[in-house]
Amino acid sequence: MKEIIDITPMSEEERFWASMGEALEAKAKANAKSLWTVNKERYNDMHKAYDLLKEIVTEYDEKATFECQMNDIFPDIGEITVYCTDLTVRVYSMDAIREVMNLVDNFEIVPTTNDRIMIGLTFLNVMTKRK
Repeated sequence: MKEIIDITPMSEEERFWASMGEALEAKAKANAKSLWTVNKERYNDMHKAYDLLKEIVTEYDEKATFECQMNDIFPDIGEITVYCTDLTVRVYSMDAIREVMNLVDNFEIVPTTNDRIMIGLTFLNVMTKRK
């Protein structure tokens, strides 16, 4: 039986994503070898945003789940992920949600399965690479 070899040239998009994957892999390997320290100010921002968002979300969904972690490829980025049924912000919580929005660098709300949503918060510079 003969083996079939595909010699179709890669498209520009395929080439781009292949090189992006290689670059991310190289970045992850380089970062894994580095020494990282906590940026206390940004860590405190992340902690404060977590506390505020938890108070807002659990008022309407006691079964909401919260995850906090550092990004695998970019260790300086902190992430908070919340899975809940909805995000309801009442007038008395507006100041708190504004403060959360001022503390985060990126914010997203995405629908997931089982009538739930995922709320993602990203904090840059939570860790600092030591030279």
